Amino acid sequence: MTRAPVSIEAVAKHYLGDPMQNYNNEWRYGNKGSLSIDLEKDAWFDHEAQEGGGVVDLIKRSEGPGANIAQILSEKFGVPPDHQKPTRTYGPPRIHDYDGFYQKIKTDDGRWSTQHRDQNGDLSLGLGDAKHRLYRQTELERLPKGQDVYFVEGEKDADSLIRLGLNAVTSGGVSSWRNEFGPFFSGMNVKIIGDNDAAGRGFVCKVAAALRDYASSIQIYELPGLPEKGDLTDWLETHSKEEFLGLQPTLGLPQGKFKLFTLQALAALPEPQFLIDRVILEGTDVILHGESGAHKSGTAISLAVSVAAGAAWIGHKAKQGKVLFIAGEGGTLLNRRIRAALKSYELEDQGNIHVISDNAELYPGEKDTEELEAIAKYQNYSLIIWDTISQHSGSATENSDEMKTVLRNMRKVARACNATNLIVAHPGKDASRGIRGWSGQLNNVDTVIKQSRDEYSIELSCEKQKDAAPFDQIGLSYEIVDDAPVIIEGQKPNSVTSDRRLSKNSKLAYRALCEVLARNDSIIGRPHCTEEEWRKECSRRGLGGTENRDSQKKAFKRAYNDLQESHFYVLDQRVYLVQKKEG
Repeated sequence: MTRAPVSIEAVAKHYLGDPMQNYNNEWRYGNKGSLSIDLEKDAWFDHEAQEGGGVVDLIKRSEGPGANIAQILSEKFGVPPDHQKPTRTYGPPRIHDYDGFYQKIKTDDGRWSTQHRDQNGDLSLGLGDAKHRLYRQTELERLPKGQDVYFVEGEKDADSLIRLGLNAVTSGGVSSWRNEFGPFFSGMNVKIIGDNDAAGRGFVCKVAAALRDYASSIQIYELPGLPEKGDLTDWLETHSKEEFLGLQPTLGLPQGKFKLFTLQALAALPEPQFLIDRVILEGTDVILHGESGAHKSGTAISLAVSVAAGAAWIGHKAKQGKVLFIAGEGGTLLNRRIRAALKSYELEDQGNIHVISDNAELYPGEKDTEELEAIAKYQNYSLIIWDTISQHSGSATENSDEMKTVLRNMRKVARACNATNLIVAHPGKDASRGIRGWSGQLNNVDTVIKQSRDEYSIELSCEKQKDAAPFDQIGLSYEIVDDAPVIIEGQKPNSVTSDRRLSKNSKLAYRALCEVLARNDSIIGRPHCTEEEWRKECSRRGLGGTENRDSQKKAFKRAYNDLQESHFYVLDQRVYLVQKKEG
């Protein structure tokens, strides 16, 4: 089946104007909404005239049966002749007899029409004086109370079940239910099955609600493995009667986007699982925020490497999986930094880390979001890293709730493969007030982690953990590998200051070292220094308290010995913060 070269939406608007009633994928025209336009199926149906069809049929209905369709498509809808293909292909005509009162006929060109029996017993176009009926209503009226009756979406599906020896009826389609049908189901056990699309799920809800006051019981069935827009007849082509009868009902409502659970069913759901043990849960949204220079990207890289290799992260077990790193900033340096991390952790590149070195436009974001969803679903990532959120926010104003759309689109991408989102963010001008931008960010994610860096160490603290206990503070440090900073395990938070009290000169020397390292890091991406650079900064700050160079040299040496191994180490004549890694 192929789509028409022009949508039924465009044709309906051209001939009928704006709809009188708009139900998302269904438009209604006429005083009583008798003319239905199905935007999803490119079809229409007139409930008064009992006729319908596709795009071409709607044009003929407006222009007349002798209309030149090719000319109209070209002149009124701008479709050139070489793009004009048959709207749809159909099988042989189908006739559905409603107990002799009237017939619904689908011809080989896809048109629906209704014919009734007139006073002479001849078939005439339209419903005539006949009242709307259920398909197979006579058989339903003959059934004793307490029988199982399948209610399906169309006549074809009802016939498929009748051939299996089951009781089946239908009102004829998603727009054909009438409340006067309800009493026919009194005392029956009704089993409802709709097509696998949004219209079908809405149809099931409507019928289930209408039968609540009549049926003895109502059960909804879903057909496992049925493709989108598939129906019961499609499913039965590859499944047996025994398989059909073995299906278990849902909880009484169609299980589409929204899933309903009883407390018992909710208790049976698996407990949340950790991607990084005790730190980050699978399938959640996590924000990692901190000031510039706190090495947030380094932490994100360390997490990516651990997950990609299935190796422990700072003593926490990690589940192995693919990682997507969407680098809005510093993407060209990622290769060097990731390879430095692999070297430091003594891990091999297994090809599990993929990088997008470009900004994703997530506001409004329909195009980029759809493309990323497709990539995520195909690659089946476990972790998706967005560095940073501001780089991927498109035209969204960061202080407005437009950022809700950005987060929602990030979530869509991750949920395509049930991945964890790790979203790197900056603080505002006042770092004590948390993440920069829209205040609702905290309420729209599962976990919030703050990364801070002081003169002694780098520290991670848990500010929010919705579905698990908050983790204890984690101490980090970094080392330089092949001229790239790599996050490593550091001392536990506050352990440096609590071990012993430093002298005034030692504190001054340590602050001077941190200043030089921070300056080098921000200017040339080199978070280490030479001893001479450190000594000059100490002299500038007045270490030793005099202008006497010998006195300054002695003060520096005492501070150096006091700080060595507990606050810095030297490797290849380069000075680094915190203790050297063991081994």
